[in-house]
Amino acid sequence: MELSVGEAKADPSPISSVPTAVTLDEENDTYSMGSLTKVLDNGNTLLPQVLVSLALEEEQELDFEQCRRWLQNFPALAMYAKVQGMYKSNSTLLILSVPVVIWDWIPDDPACAFIGFVYSQDLLEWRTDKKGQLSNVLPRSTTSSITTDNPSLPKPTSPHSNIANEKRVQQELFHPDIKDELSLKMPANPLQGVEALVTAVRNLTSNDNYKVAANIFDEILQLREQLKSKDAELGRAQKEIIGLKSKHESRVQERSDVSKIIDENGDLEGRIASLWKAKETEIASLRLAKDSEIAALQSAKAKLQSDNATLQSEKDVLKKEFGEQYKSWDIRISKQKDLKDEVAALKQLLEQENQRASASEATLADKKEVALDGTWMWLKSCENTLEEERQELELEYLDLNDLLVRRFFLTKLTESENLTWKKISGELYQPDLIKIIPKKFPLSNSIQSQYLRMAVAEKIIAMIYYSDIFQQYYLPESDETGKILNQLYKENPRREAIFRSQLRYAYKPEVEQGRVTSIVKSATDKVVGFLGPLLFAPNAEVDFRSEFEGLLWEAVDLWRPVQRSAERGFVENEPDNGWDDYEEYHSAIELRPDQEVHVPDEPSAIMSLFPRVIVDNFPISPGYALWSNQSTVVAADLESKSRNSMNELAGNSTRGIQRRGTRRFSSSGENTPQSPRSPLGNLHALMHTKNRSISLPRRELSGTPGRE
Repeated sequence: MELSVGEAKADPSPISSVPTAVTLDEENDTYSMGSLTKVLDNGNTLLPQVLVSLALEEEQELDFEQCRRWLQNFPALAMYAKVQGMYKSNSTLLILSVPVVIWDWIPDDPACAFIGFVYSQDLLEWRTDKKGQLSNVLPRSTTSSITTDNPSLPKPTSPHSNIANEKRVQQELFHPDIKDELSLKMPANPLQGVEALVTAVRNLTSNDNYKVAANIFDEILQLREQLKSKDAELGRAQKEIIGLKSKHESRVQERSDVSKIIDENGDLEGRIASLWKAKETEIASLRLAKDSEIAALQSAKAKLQSDNATLQSEKDVLKKEFGEQYKSWDIRISKQKDLKDEVAALKQLLEQENQRASASEATLADKKEVALDGTWMWLKSCENTLEEERQELELEYLDLNDLLVRRFFLTKLTESENLTWKKISGELYQPDLIKIIPKKFPLSNSIQSQYLRMAVAEKIIAMIYYSDIFQQYYLPESDETGKILNQLYKENPRREAIFRSQLRYAYKPEVEQGRVTSIVKSATDKVVGFLGPLLFAPNAEVDFRSEFEGLLWEAVDLWRPVQRSAERGFVENEPDNGWDDYEEYHSAIELRPDQEVHVPDEPSAIMSLFPRVIVDNFPISPGYALWSNQSTVVAADLESKSRNSMNELAGNSTRGIQRRGTRRFSSSGENTPQSPRSPLGNLHALMHTKNRSISLPRRELSGTPGRE
């Protein structure tokens, strides 16, 4: 019998050692039948370990009576088993050591699981001192009791199989009820339960009946060892018979192979003769083919020689022609050199004439500037006279840029019980408007506050134009479609325009028109929702909604040609992060020419609300300033601060605050423009800074309300 053996060195701890290596039985390993253990050559005793798992629940005490009954079913196990360790937690584990031969004859039981083989110095000492206390070899732990599901203990079912194939799955011993007096009277001492179990087992093994059973079992084991030796001799004899039989069969096979080889040799000789004849015929045919190829090559060689002579004569002719052409080329090169000298002389003469012309132009420019200064002074005088006449006649400027917001938001409010500044502030400062309106937004009837309310309305309307109207197409939006369009625009703008046009024409006109109608209505609802608290006058909200929808339709009609264009158009609307900080308006700045007030050749009411418009990185509209009057913003800021401190108002009005940043109108990679309005610079820009308007006939006279 071949066994898996695990050896472990002695451990000073009270618990027996754990197997650390596996070896096979040696031929000189013997069993000592007196002790029923296996003894190795080095004198160590080899013992198997058995793992017993007892299922416990909470604070139940250990049922020693059930353990005693279980051990009673196996006299040899009770006689020779040694308890090596007990571990208590949610379940209690008992580790027993039994002789190898005893373990091989123990029946299968769900309460036992094979662990391995060890030799243990602790066990050897325990064997010599059978009266030792378990408290010296067991770890301390809490005491628990058994809980089982089966009222009757399991009976032995069948003998163990070979140890090498033994089951190694932990089993449990169950019992549903604990009614015996021994368990009920057991105190809660952690070690008393274990010592009581050992005492019960010792009393059981001291019984004469158990000793007789153990002696009979020893005789059975001796007979078993004799039977094992006879089985070994029979096995060796069977191996010799099998070897002789295999030798005989190999010799018979060799004889049959020789006869087959002779037959195959005759067949191969016939095949070789036939192949020899076929090869001779093939060689003769190849010789004829090679002779014909040689004759063809000789004729080709003669032809090549004649062609070579012809080419040589042609080469001589070409060489002669090349010499003549080279001579003519040399003559042309000399003529070209003469022409270059003449051109250089003419360029020098032209440069001298240009210098004279530049001097003349400078003189002319000086004269024009003097004349222009006189004209500018005359125009300034005319503008002043015109302004005085307008004031005398009480004429109004038609503010084309902010006519709509001026009419609806440059209004005064008479406070009443149902309409107060506090109530308006509560409705106006909603979460969606926190980043849009200024944090210092003053609510009063001052001129500054009215203009600032108008500026807030301009900002919100411009934001809605940017987000809802100026789109690439008026179709249901999709993130994936937008990514595809952007990628196509980077790779090939023409393909992007084609794909955009295909998207537009994929829908019927009435479907697109319905989509546009929905967009216009949604944008109007957003603006009215934002600006509703500032529409003070009666019926102002209804009138504003009607006129603003008309403005949105004009914007749609204006933007549709851009959607159909071969070049991609987009609108930038990126204000500063701190646009509600008015400090940038406290100091004047100079304007570049492209930042001055822009008045289109054909004024349109809708153009005043446009932010900066760019098509293919080229600005087509410089846009308009957000604020109607820069000084109004500063005054509103000061008004807001004056409510907290009059000293702060005086300090801000006298010292001013240095501008910390620049206003940003575009992120197209251009230089950041300065503020679009400045009280300094040329007078024309200053006049438009004050009014942002031009004088035109009112459209209300023809029955059409003016729109911004």
